[in-house]
Amino acid sequence: DRYDELVRDILKTAYQTHQDDNDKNAPAVPAVGIDLGTTNSCVGYYKPGRQNAGQVVIFKNRHNSEVTPSCVEFRDNSEHPVVGQEAKDNRLANPRNIIFSAKRLIGRKYDEPEVDRDFVAPDTKLYPFQVVDVGDNDAGVEVEVDGMVAQFLPEEVSAHVLRKMKEVAEEKLGFPIQNVVITVPAYFMDAQKEATKSAGVMAGLNVLKIINEPTAAALAYQLDRFEGIEARKVLIYDFGGGTFDVAVLKLEKGKVEVCAFGGDNHLGGDNLDNNVINYCLQEFFAQTGILIDRTSAEGERALRLLRYSCEREKWLLSEAMSANISVDNIVNGQHLEVRLTREKFEELNEREFQRTIDRVDDVLNGAGMSVDDIDDIVLVGGSTHIPKVRELIKDHFKGKQPSSRVNPLQAVAEGAAIQAQKHRNLRVLDVTPHAIGVKTTGDVMSSIIPARSPVCTVFTKQYKTIVDNQPEIEVEVYEGEKPVASHNNLLGKFMVTNIPPAEAGREIISVMLCVNDDGILKVRAEVLSKGTVHEIEVTEHKGRLSMEELLRRRH
Repeated sequence: DRYDELVRDILKTAYQTHQDDNDKNAPAVPAVGIDLGTTNSCVGYYKPGRQNAGQVVIFKNRHNSEVTPSCVEFRDNSEHPVVGQEAKDNRLANPRNIIFSAKRLIGRKYDEPEVDRDFVAPDTKLYPFQVVDVGDNDAGVEVEVDGMVAQFLPEEVSAHVLRKMKEVAEEKLGFPIQNVVITVPAYFMDAQKEATKSAGVMAGLNVLKIINEPTAAALAYQLDRFEGIEARKVLIYDFGGGTFDVAVLKLEKGKVEVCAFGGDNHLGGDNLDNNVINYCLQEFFAQTGILIDRTSAEGERALRLLRYSCEREKWLLSEAMSANISVDNIVNGQHLEVRLTREKFEELNEREFQRTIDRVDDVLNGAGMSVDDIDDIVLVGGSTHIPKVRELIKDHFKGKQPSSRVNPLQAVAEGAAIQAQKHRNLRVLDVTPHAIGVKTTGDVMSSIIPARSPVCTVFTKQYKTIVDNQPEIEVEVYEGEKPVASHNNLLGKFMVTNIPPAEAGREIISVMLCVNDDGILKVRAEVLSKGTVHEIEVTEHKGRLSMEELLRRRH
C-alpha cells in the first residue's frame, strides 16, 4: 500500500544518508523526531525532496499502528519491562506494576498539590500504581518485581518508552538510531524539560534538541506550504492526554516565530476521564446506596475496572450520541450500568473545555491579537476529536473552520522529525514560557526576564548591597511566577565576591540574563564600581541525576 511504498522510498534515502555520513566521517545515523506523549507516543522521519520540499513518515509499530501507548509494565521473571500496547492491555491484571501518564509526574516534586491529589491522597487518587518520594522530594513510582520493591523516577519510565520508539524506527530503517528531537509541552518548567532530556540519555539517545509541541505542530502545518504566499498567523490548540498548550505563531518559509503561548500542564484527556469516573461513582451510589471506598483493595480494583470502561466508551461519544459504561461485579457482586449521553459528557467537562478557551484568550491578549487576526487554527492531540471541542473553537473564532492539513495524533511527531533533519537550517524564534529572575531579601522573587519574552534578548536589572561593607552576594536564579522565590524552580546560583567596602546601598550589582535559542541561560553579574564580572551558563545537564548516573542507568 501507499504506506509501504513511502517507507521503502524513505529507507533508500536514509540508507544513502547513512552511507554519505560514513564517507564524511560524520555520525552515521539520520535523526528522527519523537512525540513523547502522556497517553501515546510516536516517531517520525523526514525525507527531503526536490527544491527543499519533503515529506514525513510516521513509523508503524508491530501492531501496525503509528501510535504506541506510553505504558510500561514491570513483570516478574523478565529482564526488561514491557512497553506499549501489550502493557496497556494488561493493566487490569498487573495494575500496581504498570505505569502510565508518567509525563504528568516527570520533573515534579512529591509535595506538589496536583501530585498529591491525583497520585497519592487515598480519597482522591485516580491511578492504581504507587507514587512515592524517591529522595530530595522528587516524585517517583514504586513497583514490586520478583518479590523486591524498586523505585524509579518518571524519567526512567519515560526512557523505556523512548527506547521503544527508537526500536520502532530502527526496525524500519535497518540501522541504529541515536540522534533525536523530543517534544515537550510548551508550558513545561525547565526541570521538566531537563528530566525529559535525561530520559533520552537513559534511552541511549543523543538529544539534539527539546522543542515545544505547538512549535512542532506548526512545522508540520508549514511543510511545503509557503511557496509564493505571505506569512500567516496560526493558532495551535493542543489538547492531549495530560496537558494543554496553545500558541500563536507567525510562519514564513524556513522561519517560525512564536508570538505567545500558554497552557496548563494538568489539563488533558485524563481530566475528562476522571470527571466521567466520578460521575459513574455517584450514579452507582444513587442506584445501590453503596459508596465505594477508594482506599480499600476492593475499591482500587473497582476504580481500575471503571477507568478502563470509561476510557473505551469516551471515544465512542465522538461518533455516537450515547454510550453504556458497564462493569460486572464492580463491588459486593453488584453491577455498574451507566448510560452516558454526549450531552451529559459535555456537561461534566464544561469547566475543562472553558478553561481551554480562557487560555486561548490569554495567549491572544499576550500576542496583542484578536480572533480576527488568526489566519488558521491547527488542532492537535486526541482530545480535539471531541465534537464539543471543535464546536467551541469554531464558535469562538466566528465560524472559522480549523485546518485539516495535519493529523492531530501525528502532527507533533511530524514537526519533531522536520526539526531533527533540518535543525541547522530552520529558524525557530521562540519565547520564554516562564519568568526568570533572582532571589532578593526576604525570599522575594525579582523577575528580570518576563514570561513570554523573545529568546536571544538581553535583560538587565540592578541591585544594591543591603549591609555596610558587604563583601559578597549570592545570586540565585529562579524560573517561575510565584512571589516567593524558593517556591519557584532553582536554575543555578553563584557568588559575586570582592565587593569594595562601602555603606549599604552604595555598591550596585548589575545582573544580566539572556536565554539563547538552544535554551541556554547566560547569567552575568557586574560590580559597577570595579567593573568585575562574574558569569555562569545554565547549560549541559542540569537535571536531578548526574551524567555519570544517567549513563549507568541506560536501558
